[in-house]
Amino acid sequence: MINEIENYLDNKKNLIIFYLLSISLIGFIYYTFNYSILNSKIEENNEEIEVLKKKIKDNKSLRSKLKKLEKNLKSLKVNNFSLKEDIKYLNALINSSNIFNINQKQFFLILQNVLQKAVDNNIKASYKIKISANKFKVYSIYINGEFDKQDFFNFFNFIKSLESIKNIKKIQNLSLKKEGNFIKFSLLISLWSIL
Repeated sequence: MINEIENYLDNKKNLIIFYLLSISLIGFIYYTFNYSILNSKIEENNEEIEVLKKKIKDNKSLRSKLKKLEKNLKSLKVNNFSLKEDIKYLNALINSSNIFNINQKQFFLILQNVLQKAVDNNIKASYKIKISANKFKVYSIYINGEFDKQDFFNFFNFIKSLESIKNIKKIQNLSLKKEGNFIKFSLLISLWSIL
């Protein structure tokens, strides 16, 4: 019976050693396998942490840039508002200006002024009026007439007096032709107005 107990203990001992070795081997394999996986995960996480640290630093610089941009935006909004007010003021000035905004009554006053200057300088003329509108309203006054050659200087006074009318923008297409004691002429006067 002692032999059987010893055999049993030996078998148990071997079995326990076998179990211990198996558990150790399984533990070693498990630990090695998990360690390599954990190690690669740790390295990946460290890399991600470095990337996140860099992004955080970049975000801090971006925040300061964003704050600067917000300040600039506020300044630009103030300037934009000021410019809009200036444009409103300029539009009001232009619309109320007799030089830039010619209505029909003002046009006839200018035409009367032109006719009076012709009469004052002994100029006989006929007038043709054309009004066109594109980006601006353009009044064109075609003048054809004649004057005595002795009134030659009066004609130039007439031209000079036309230039003194503020609303007249251009005097062009002047042509002179002598016929006997008279000089025939033609010219075009242009006035521009906003629509």
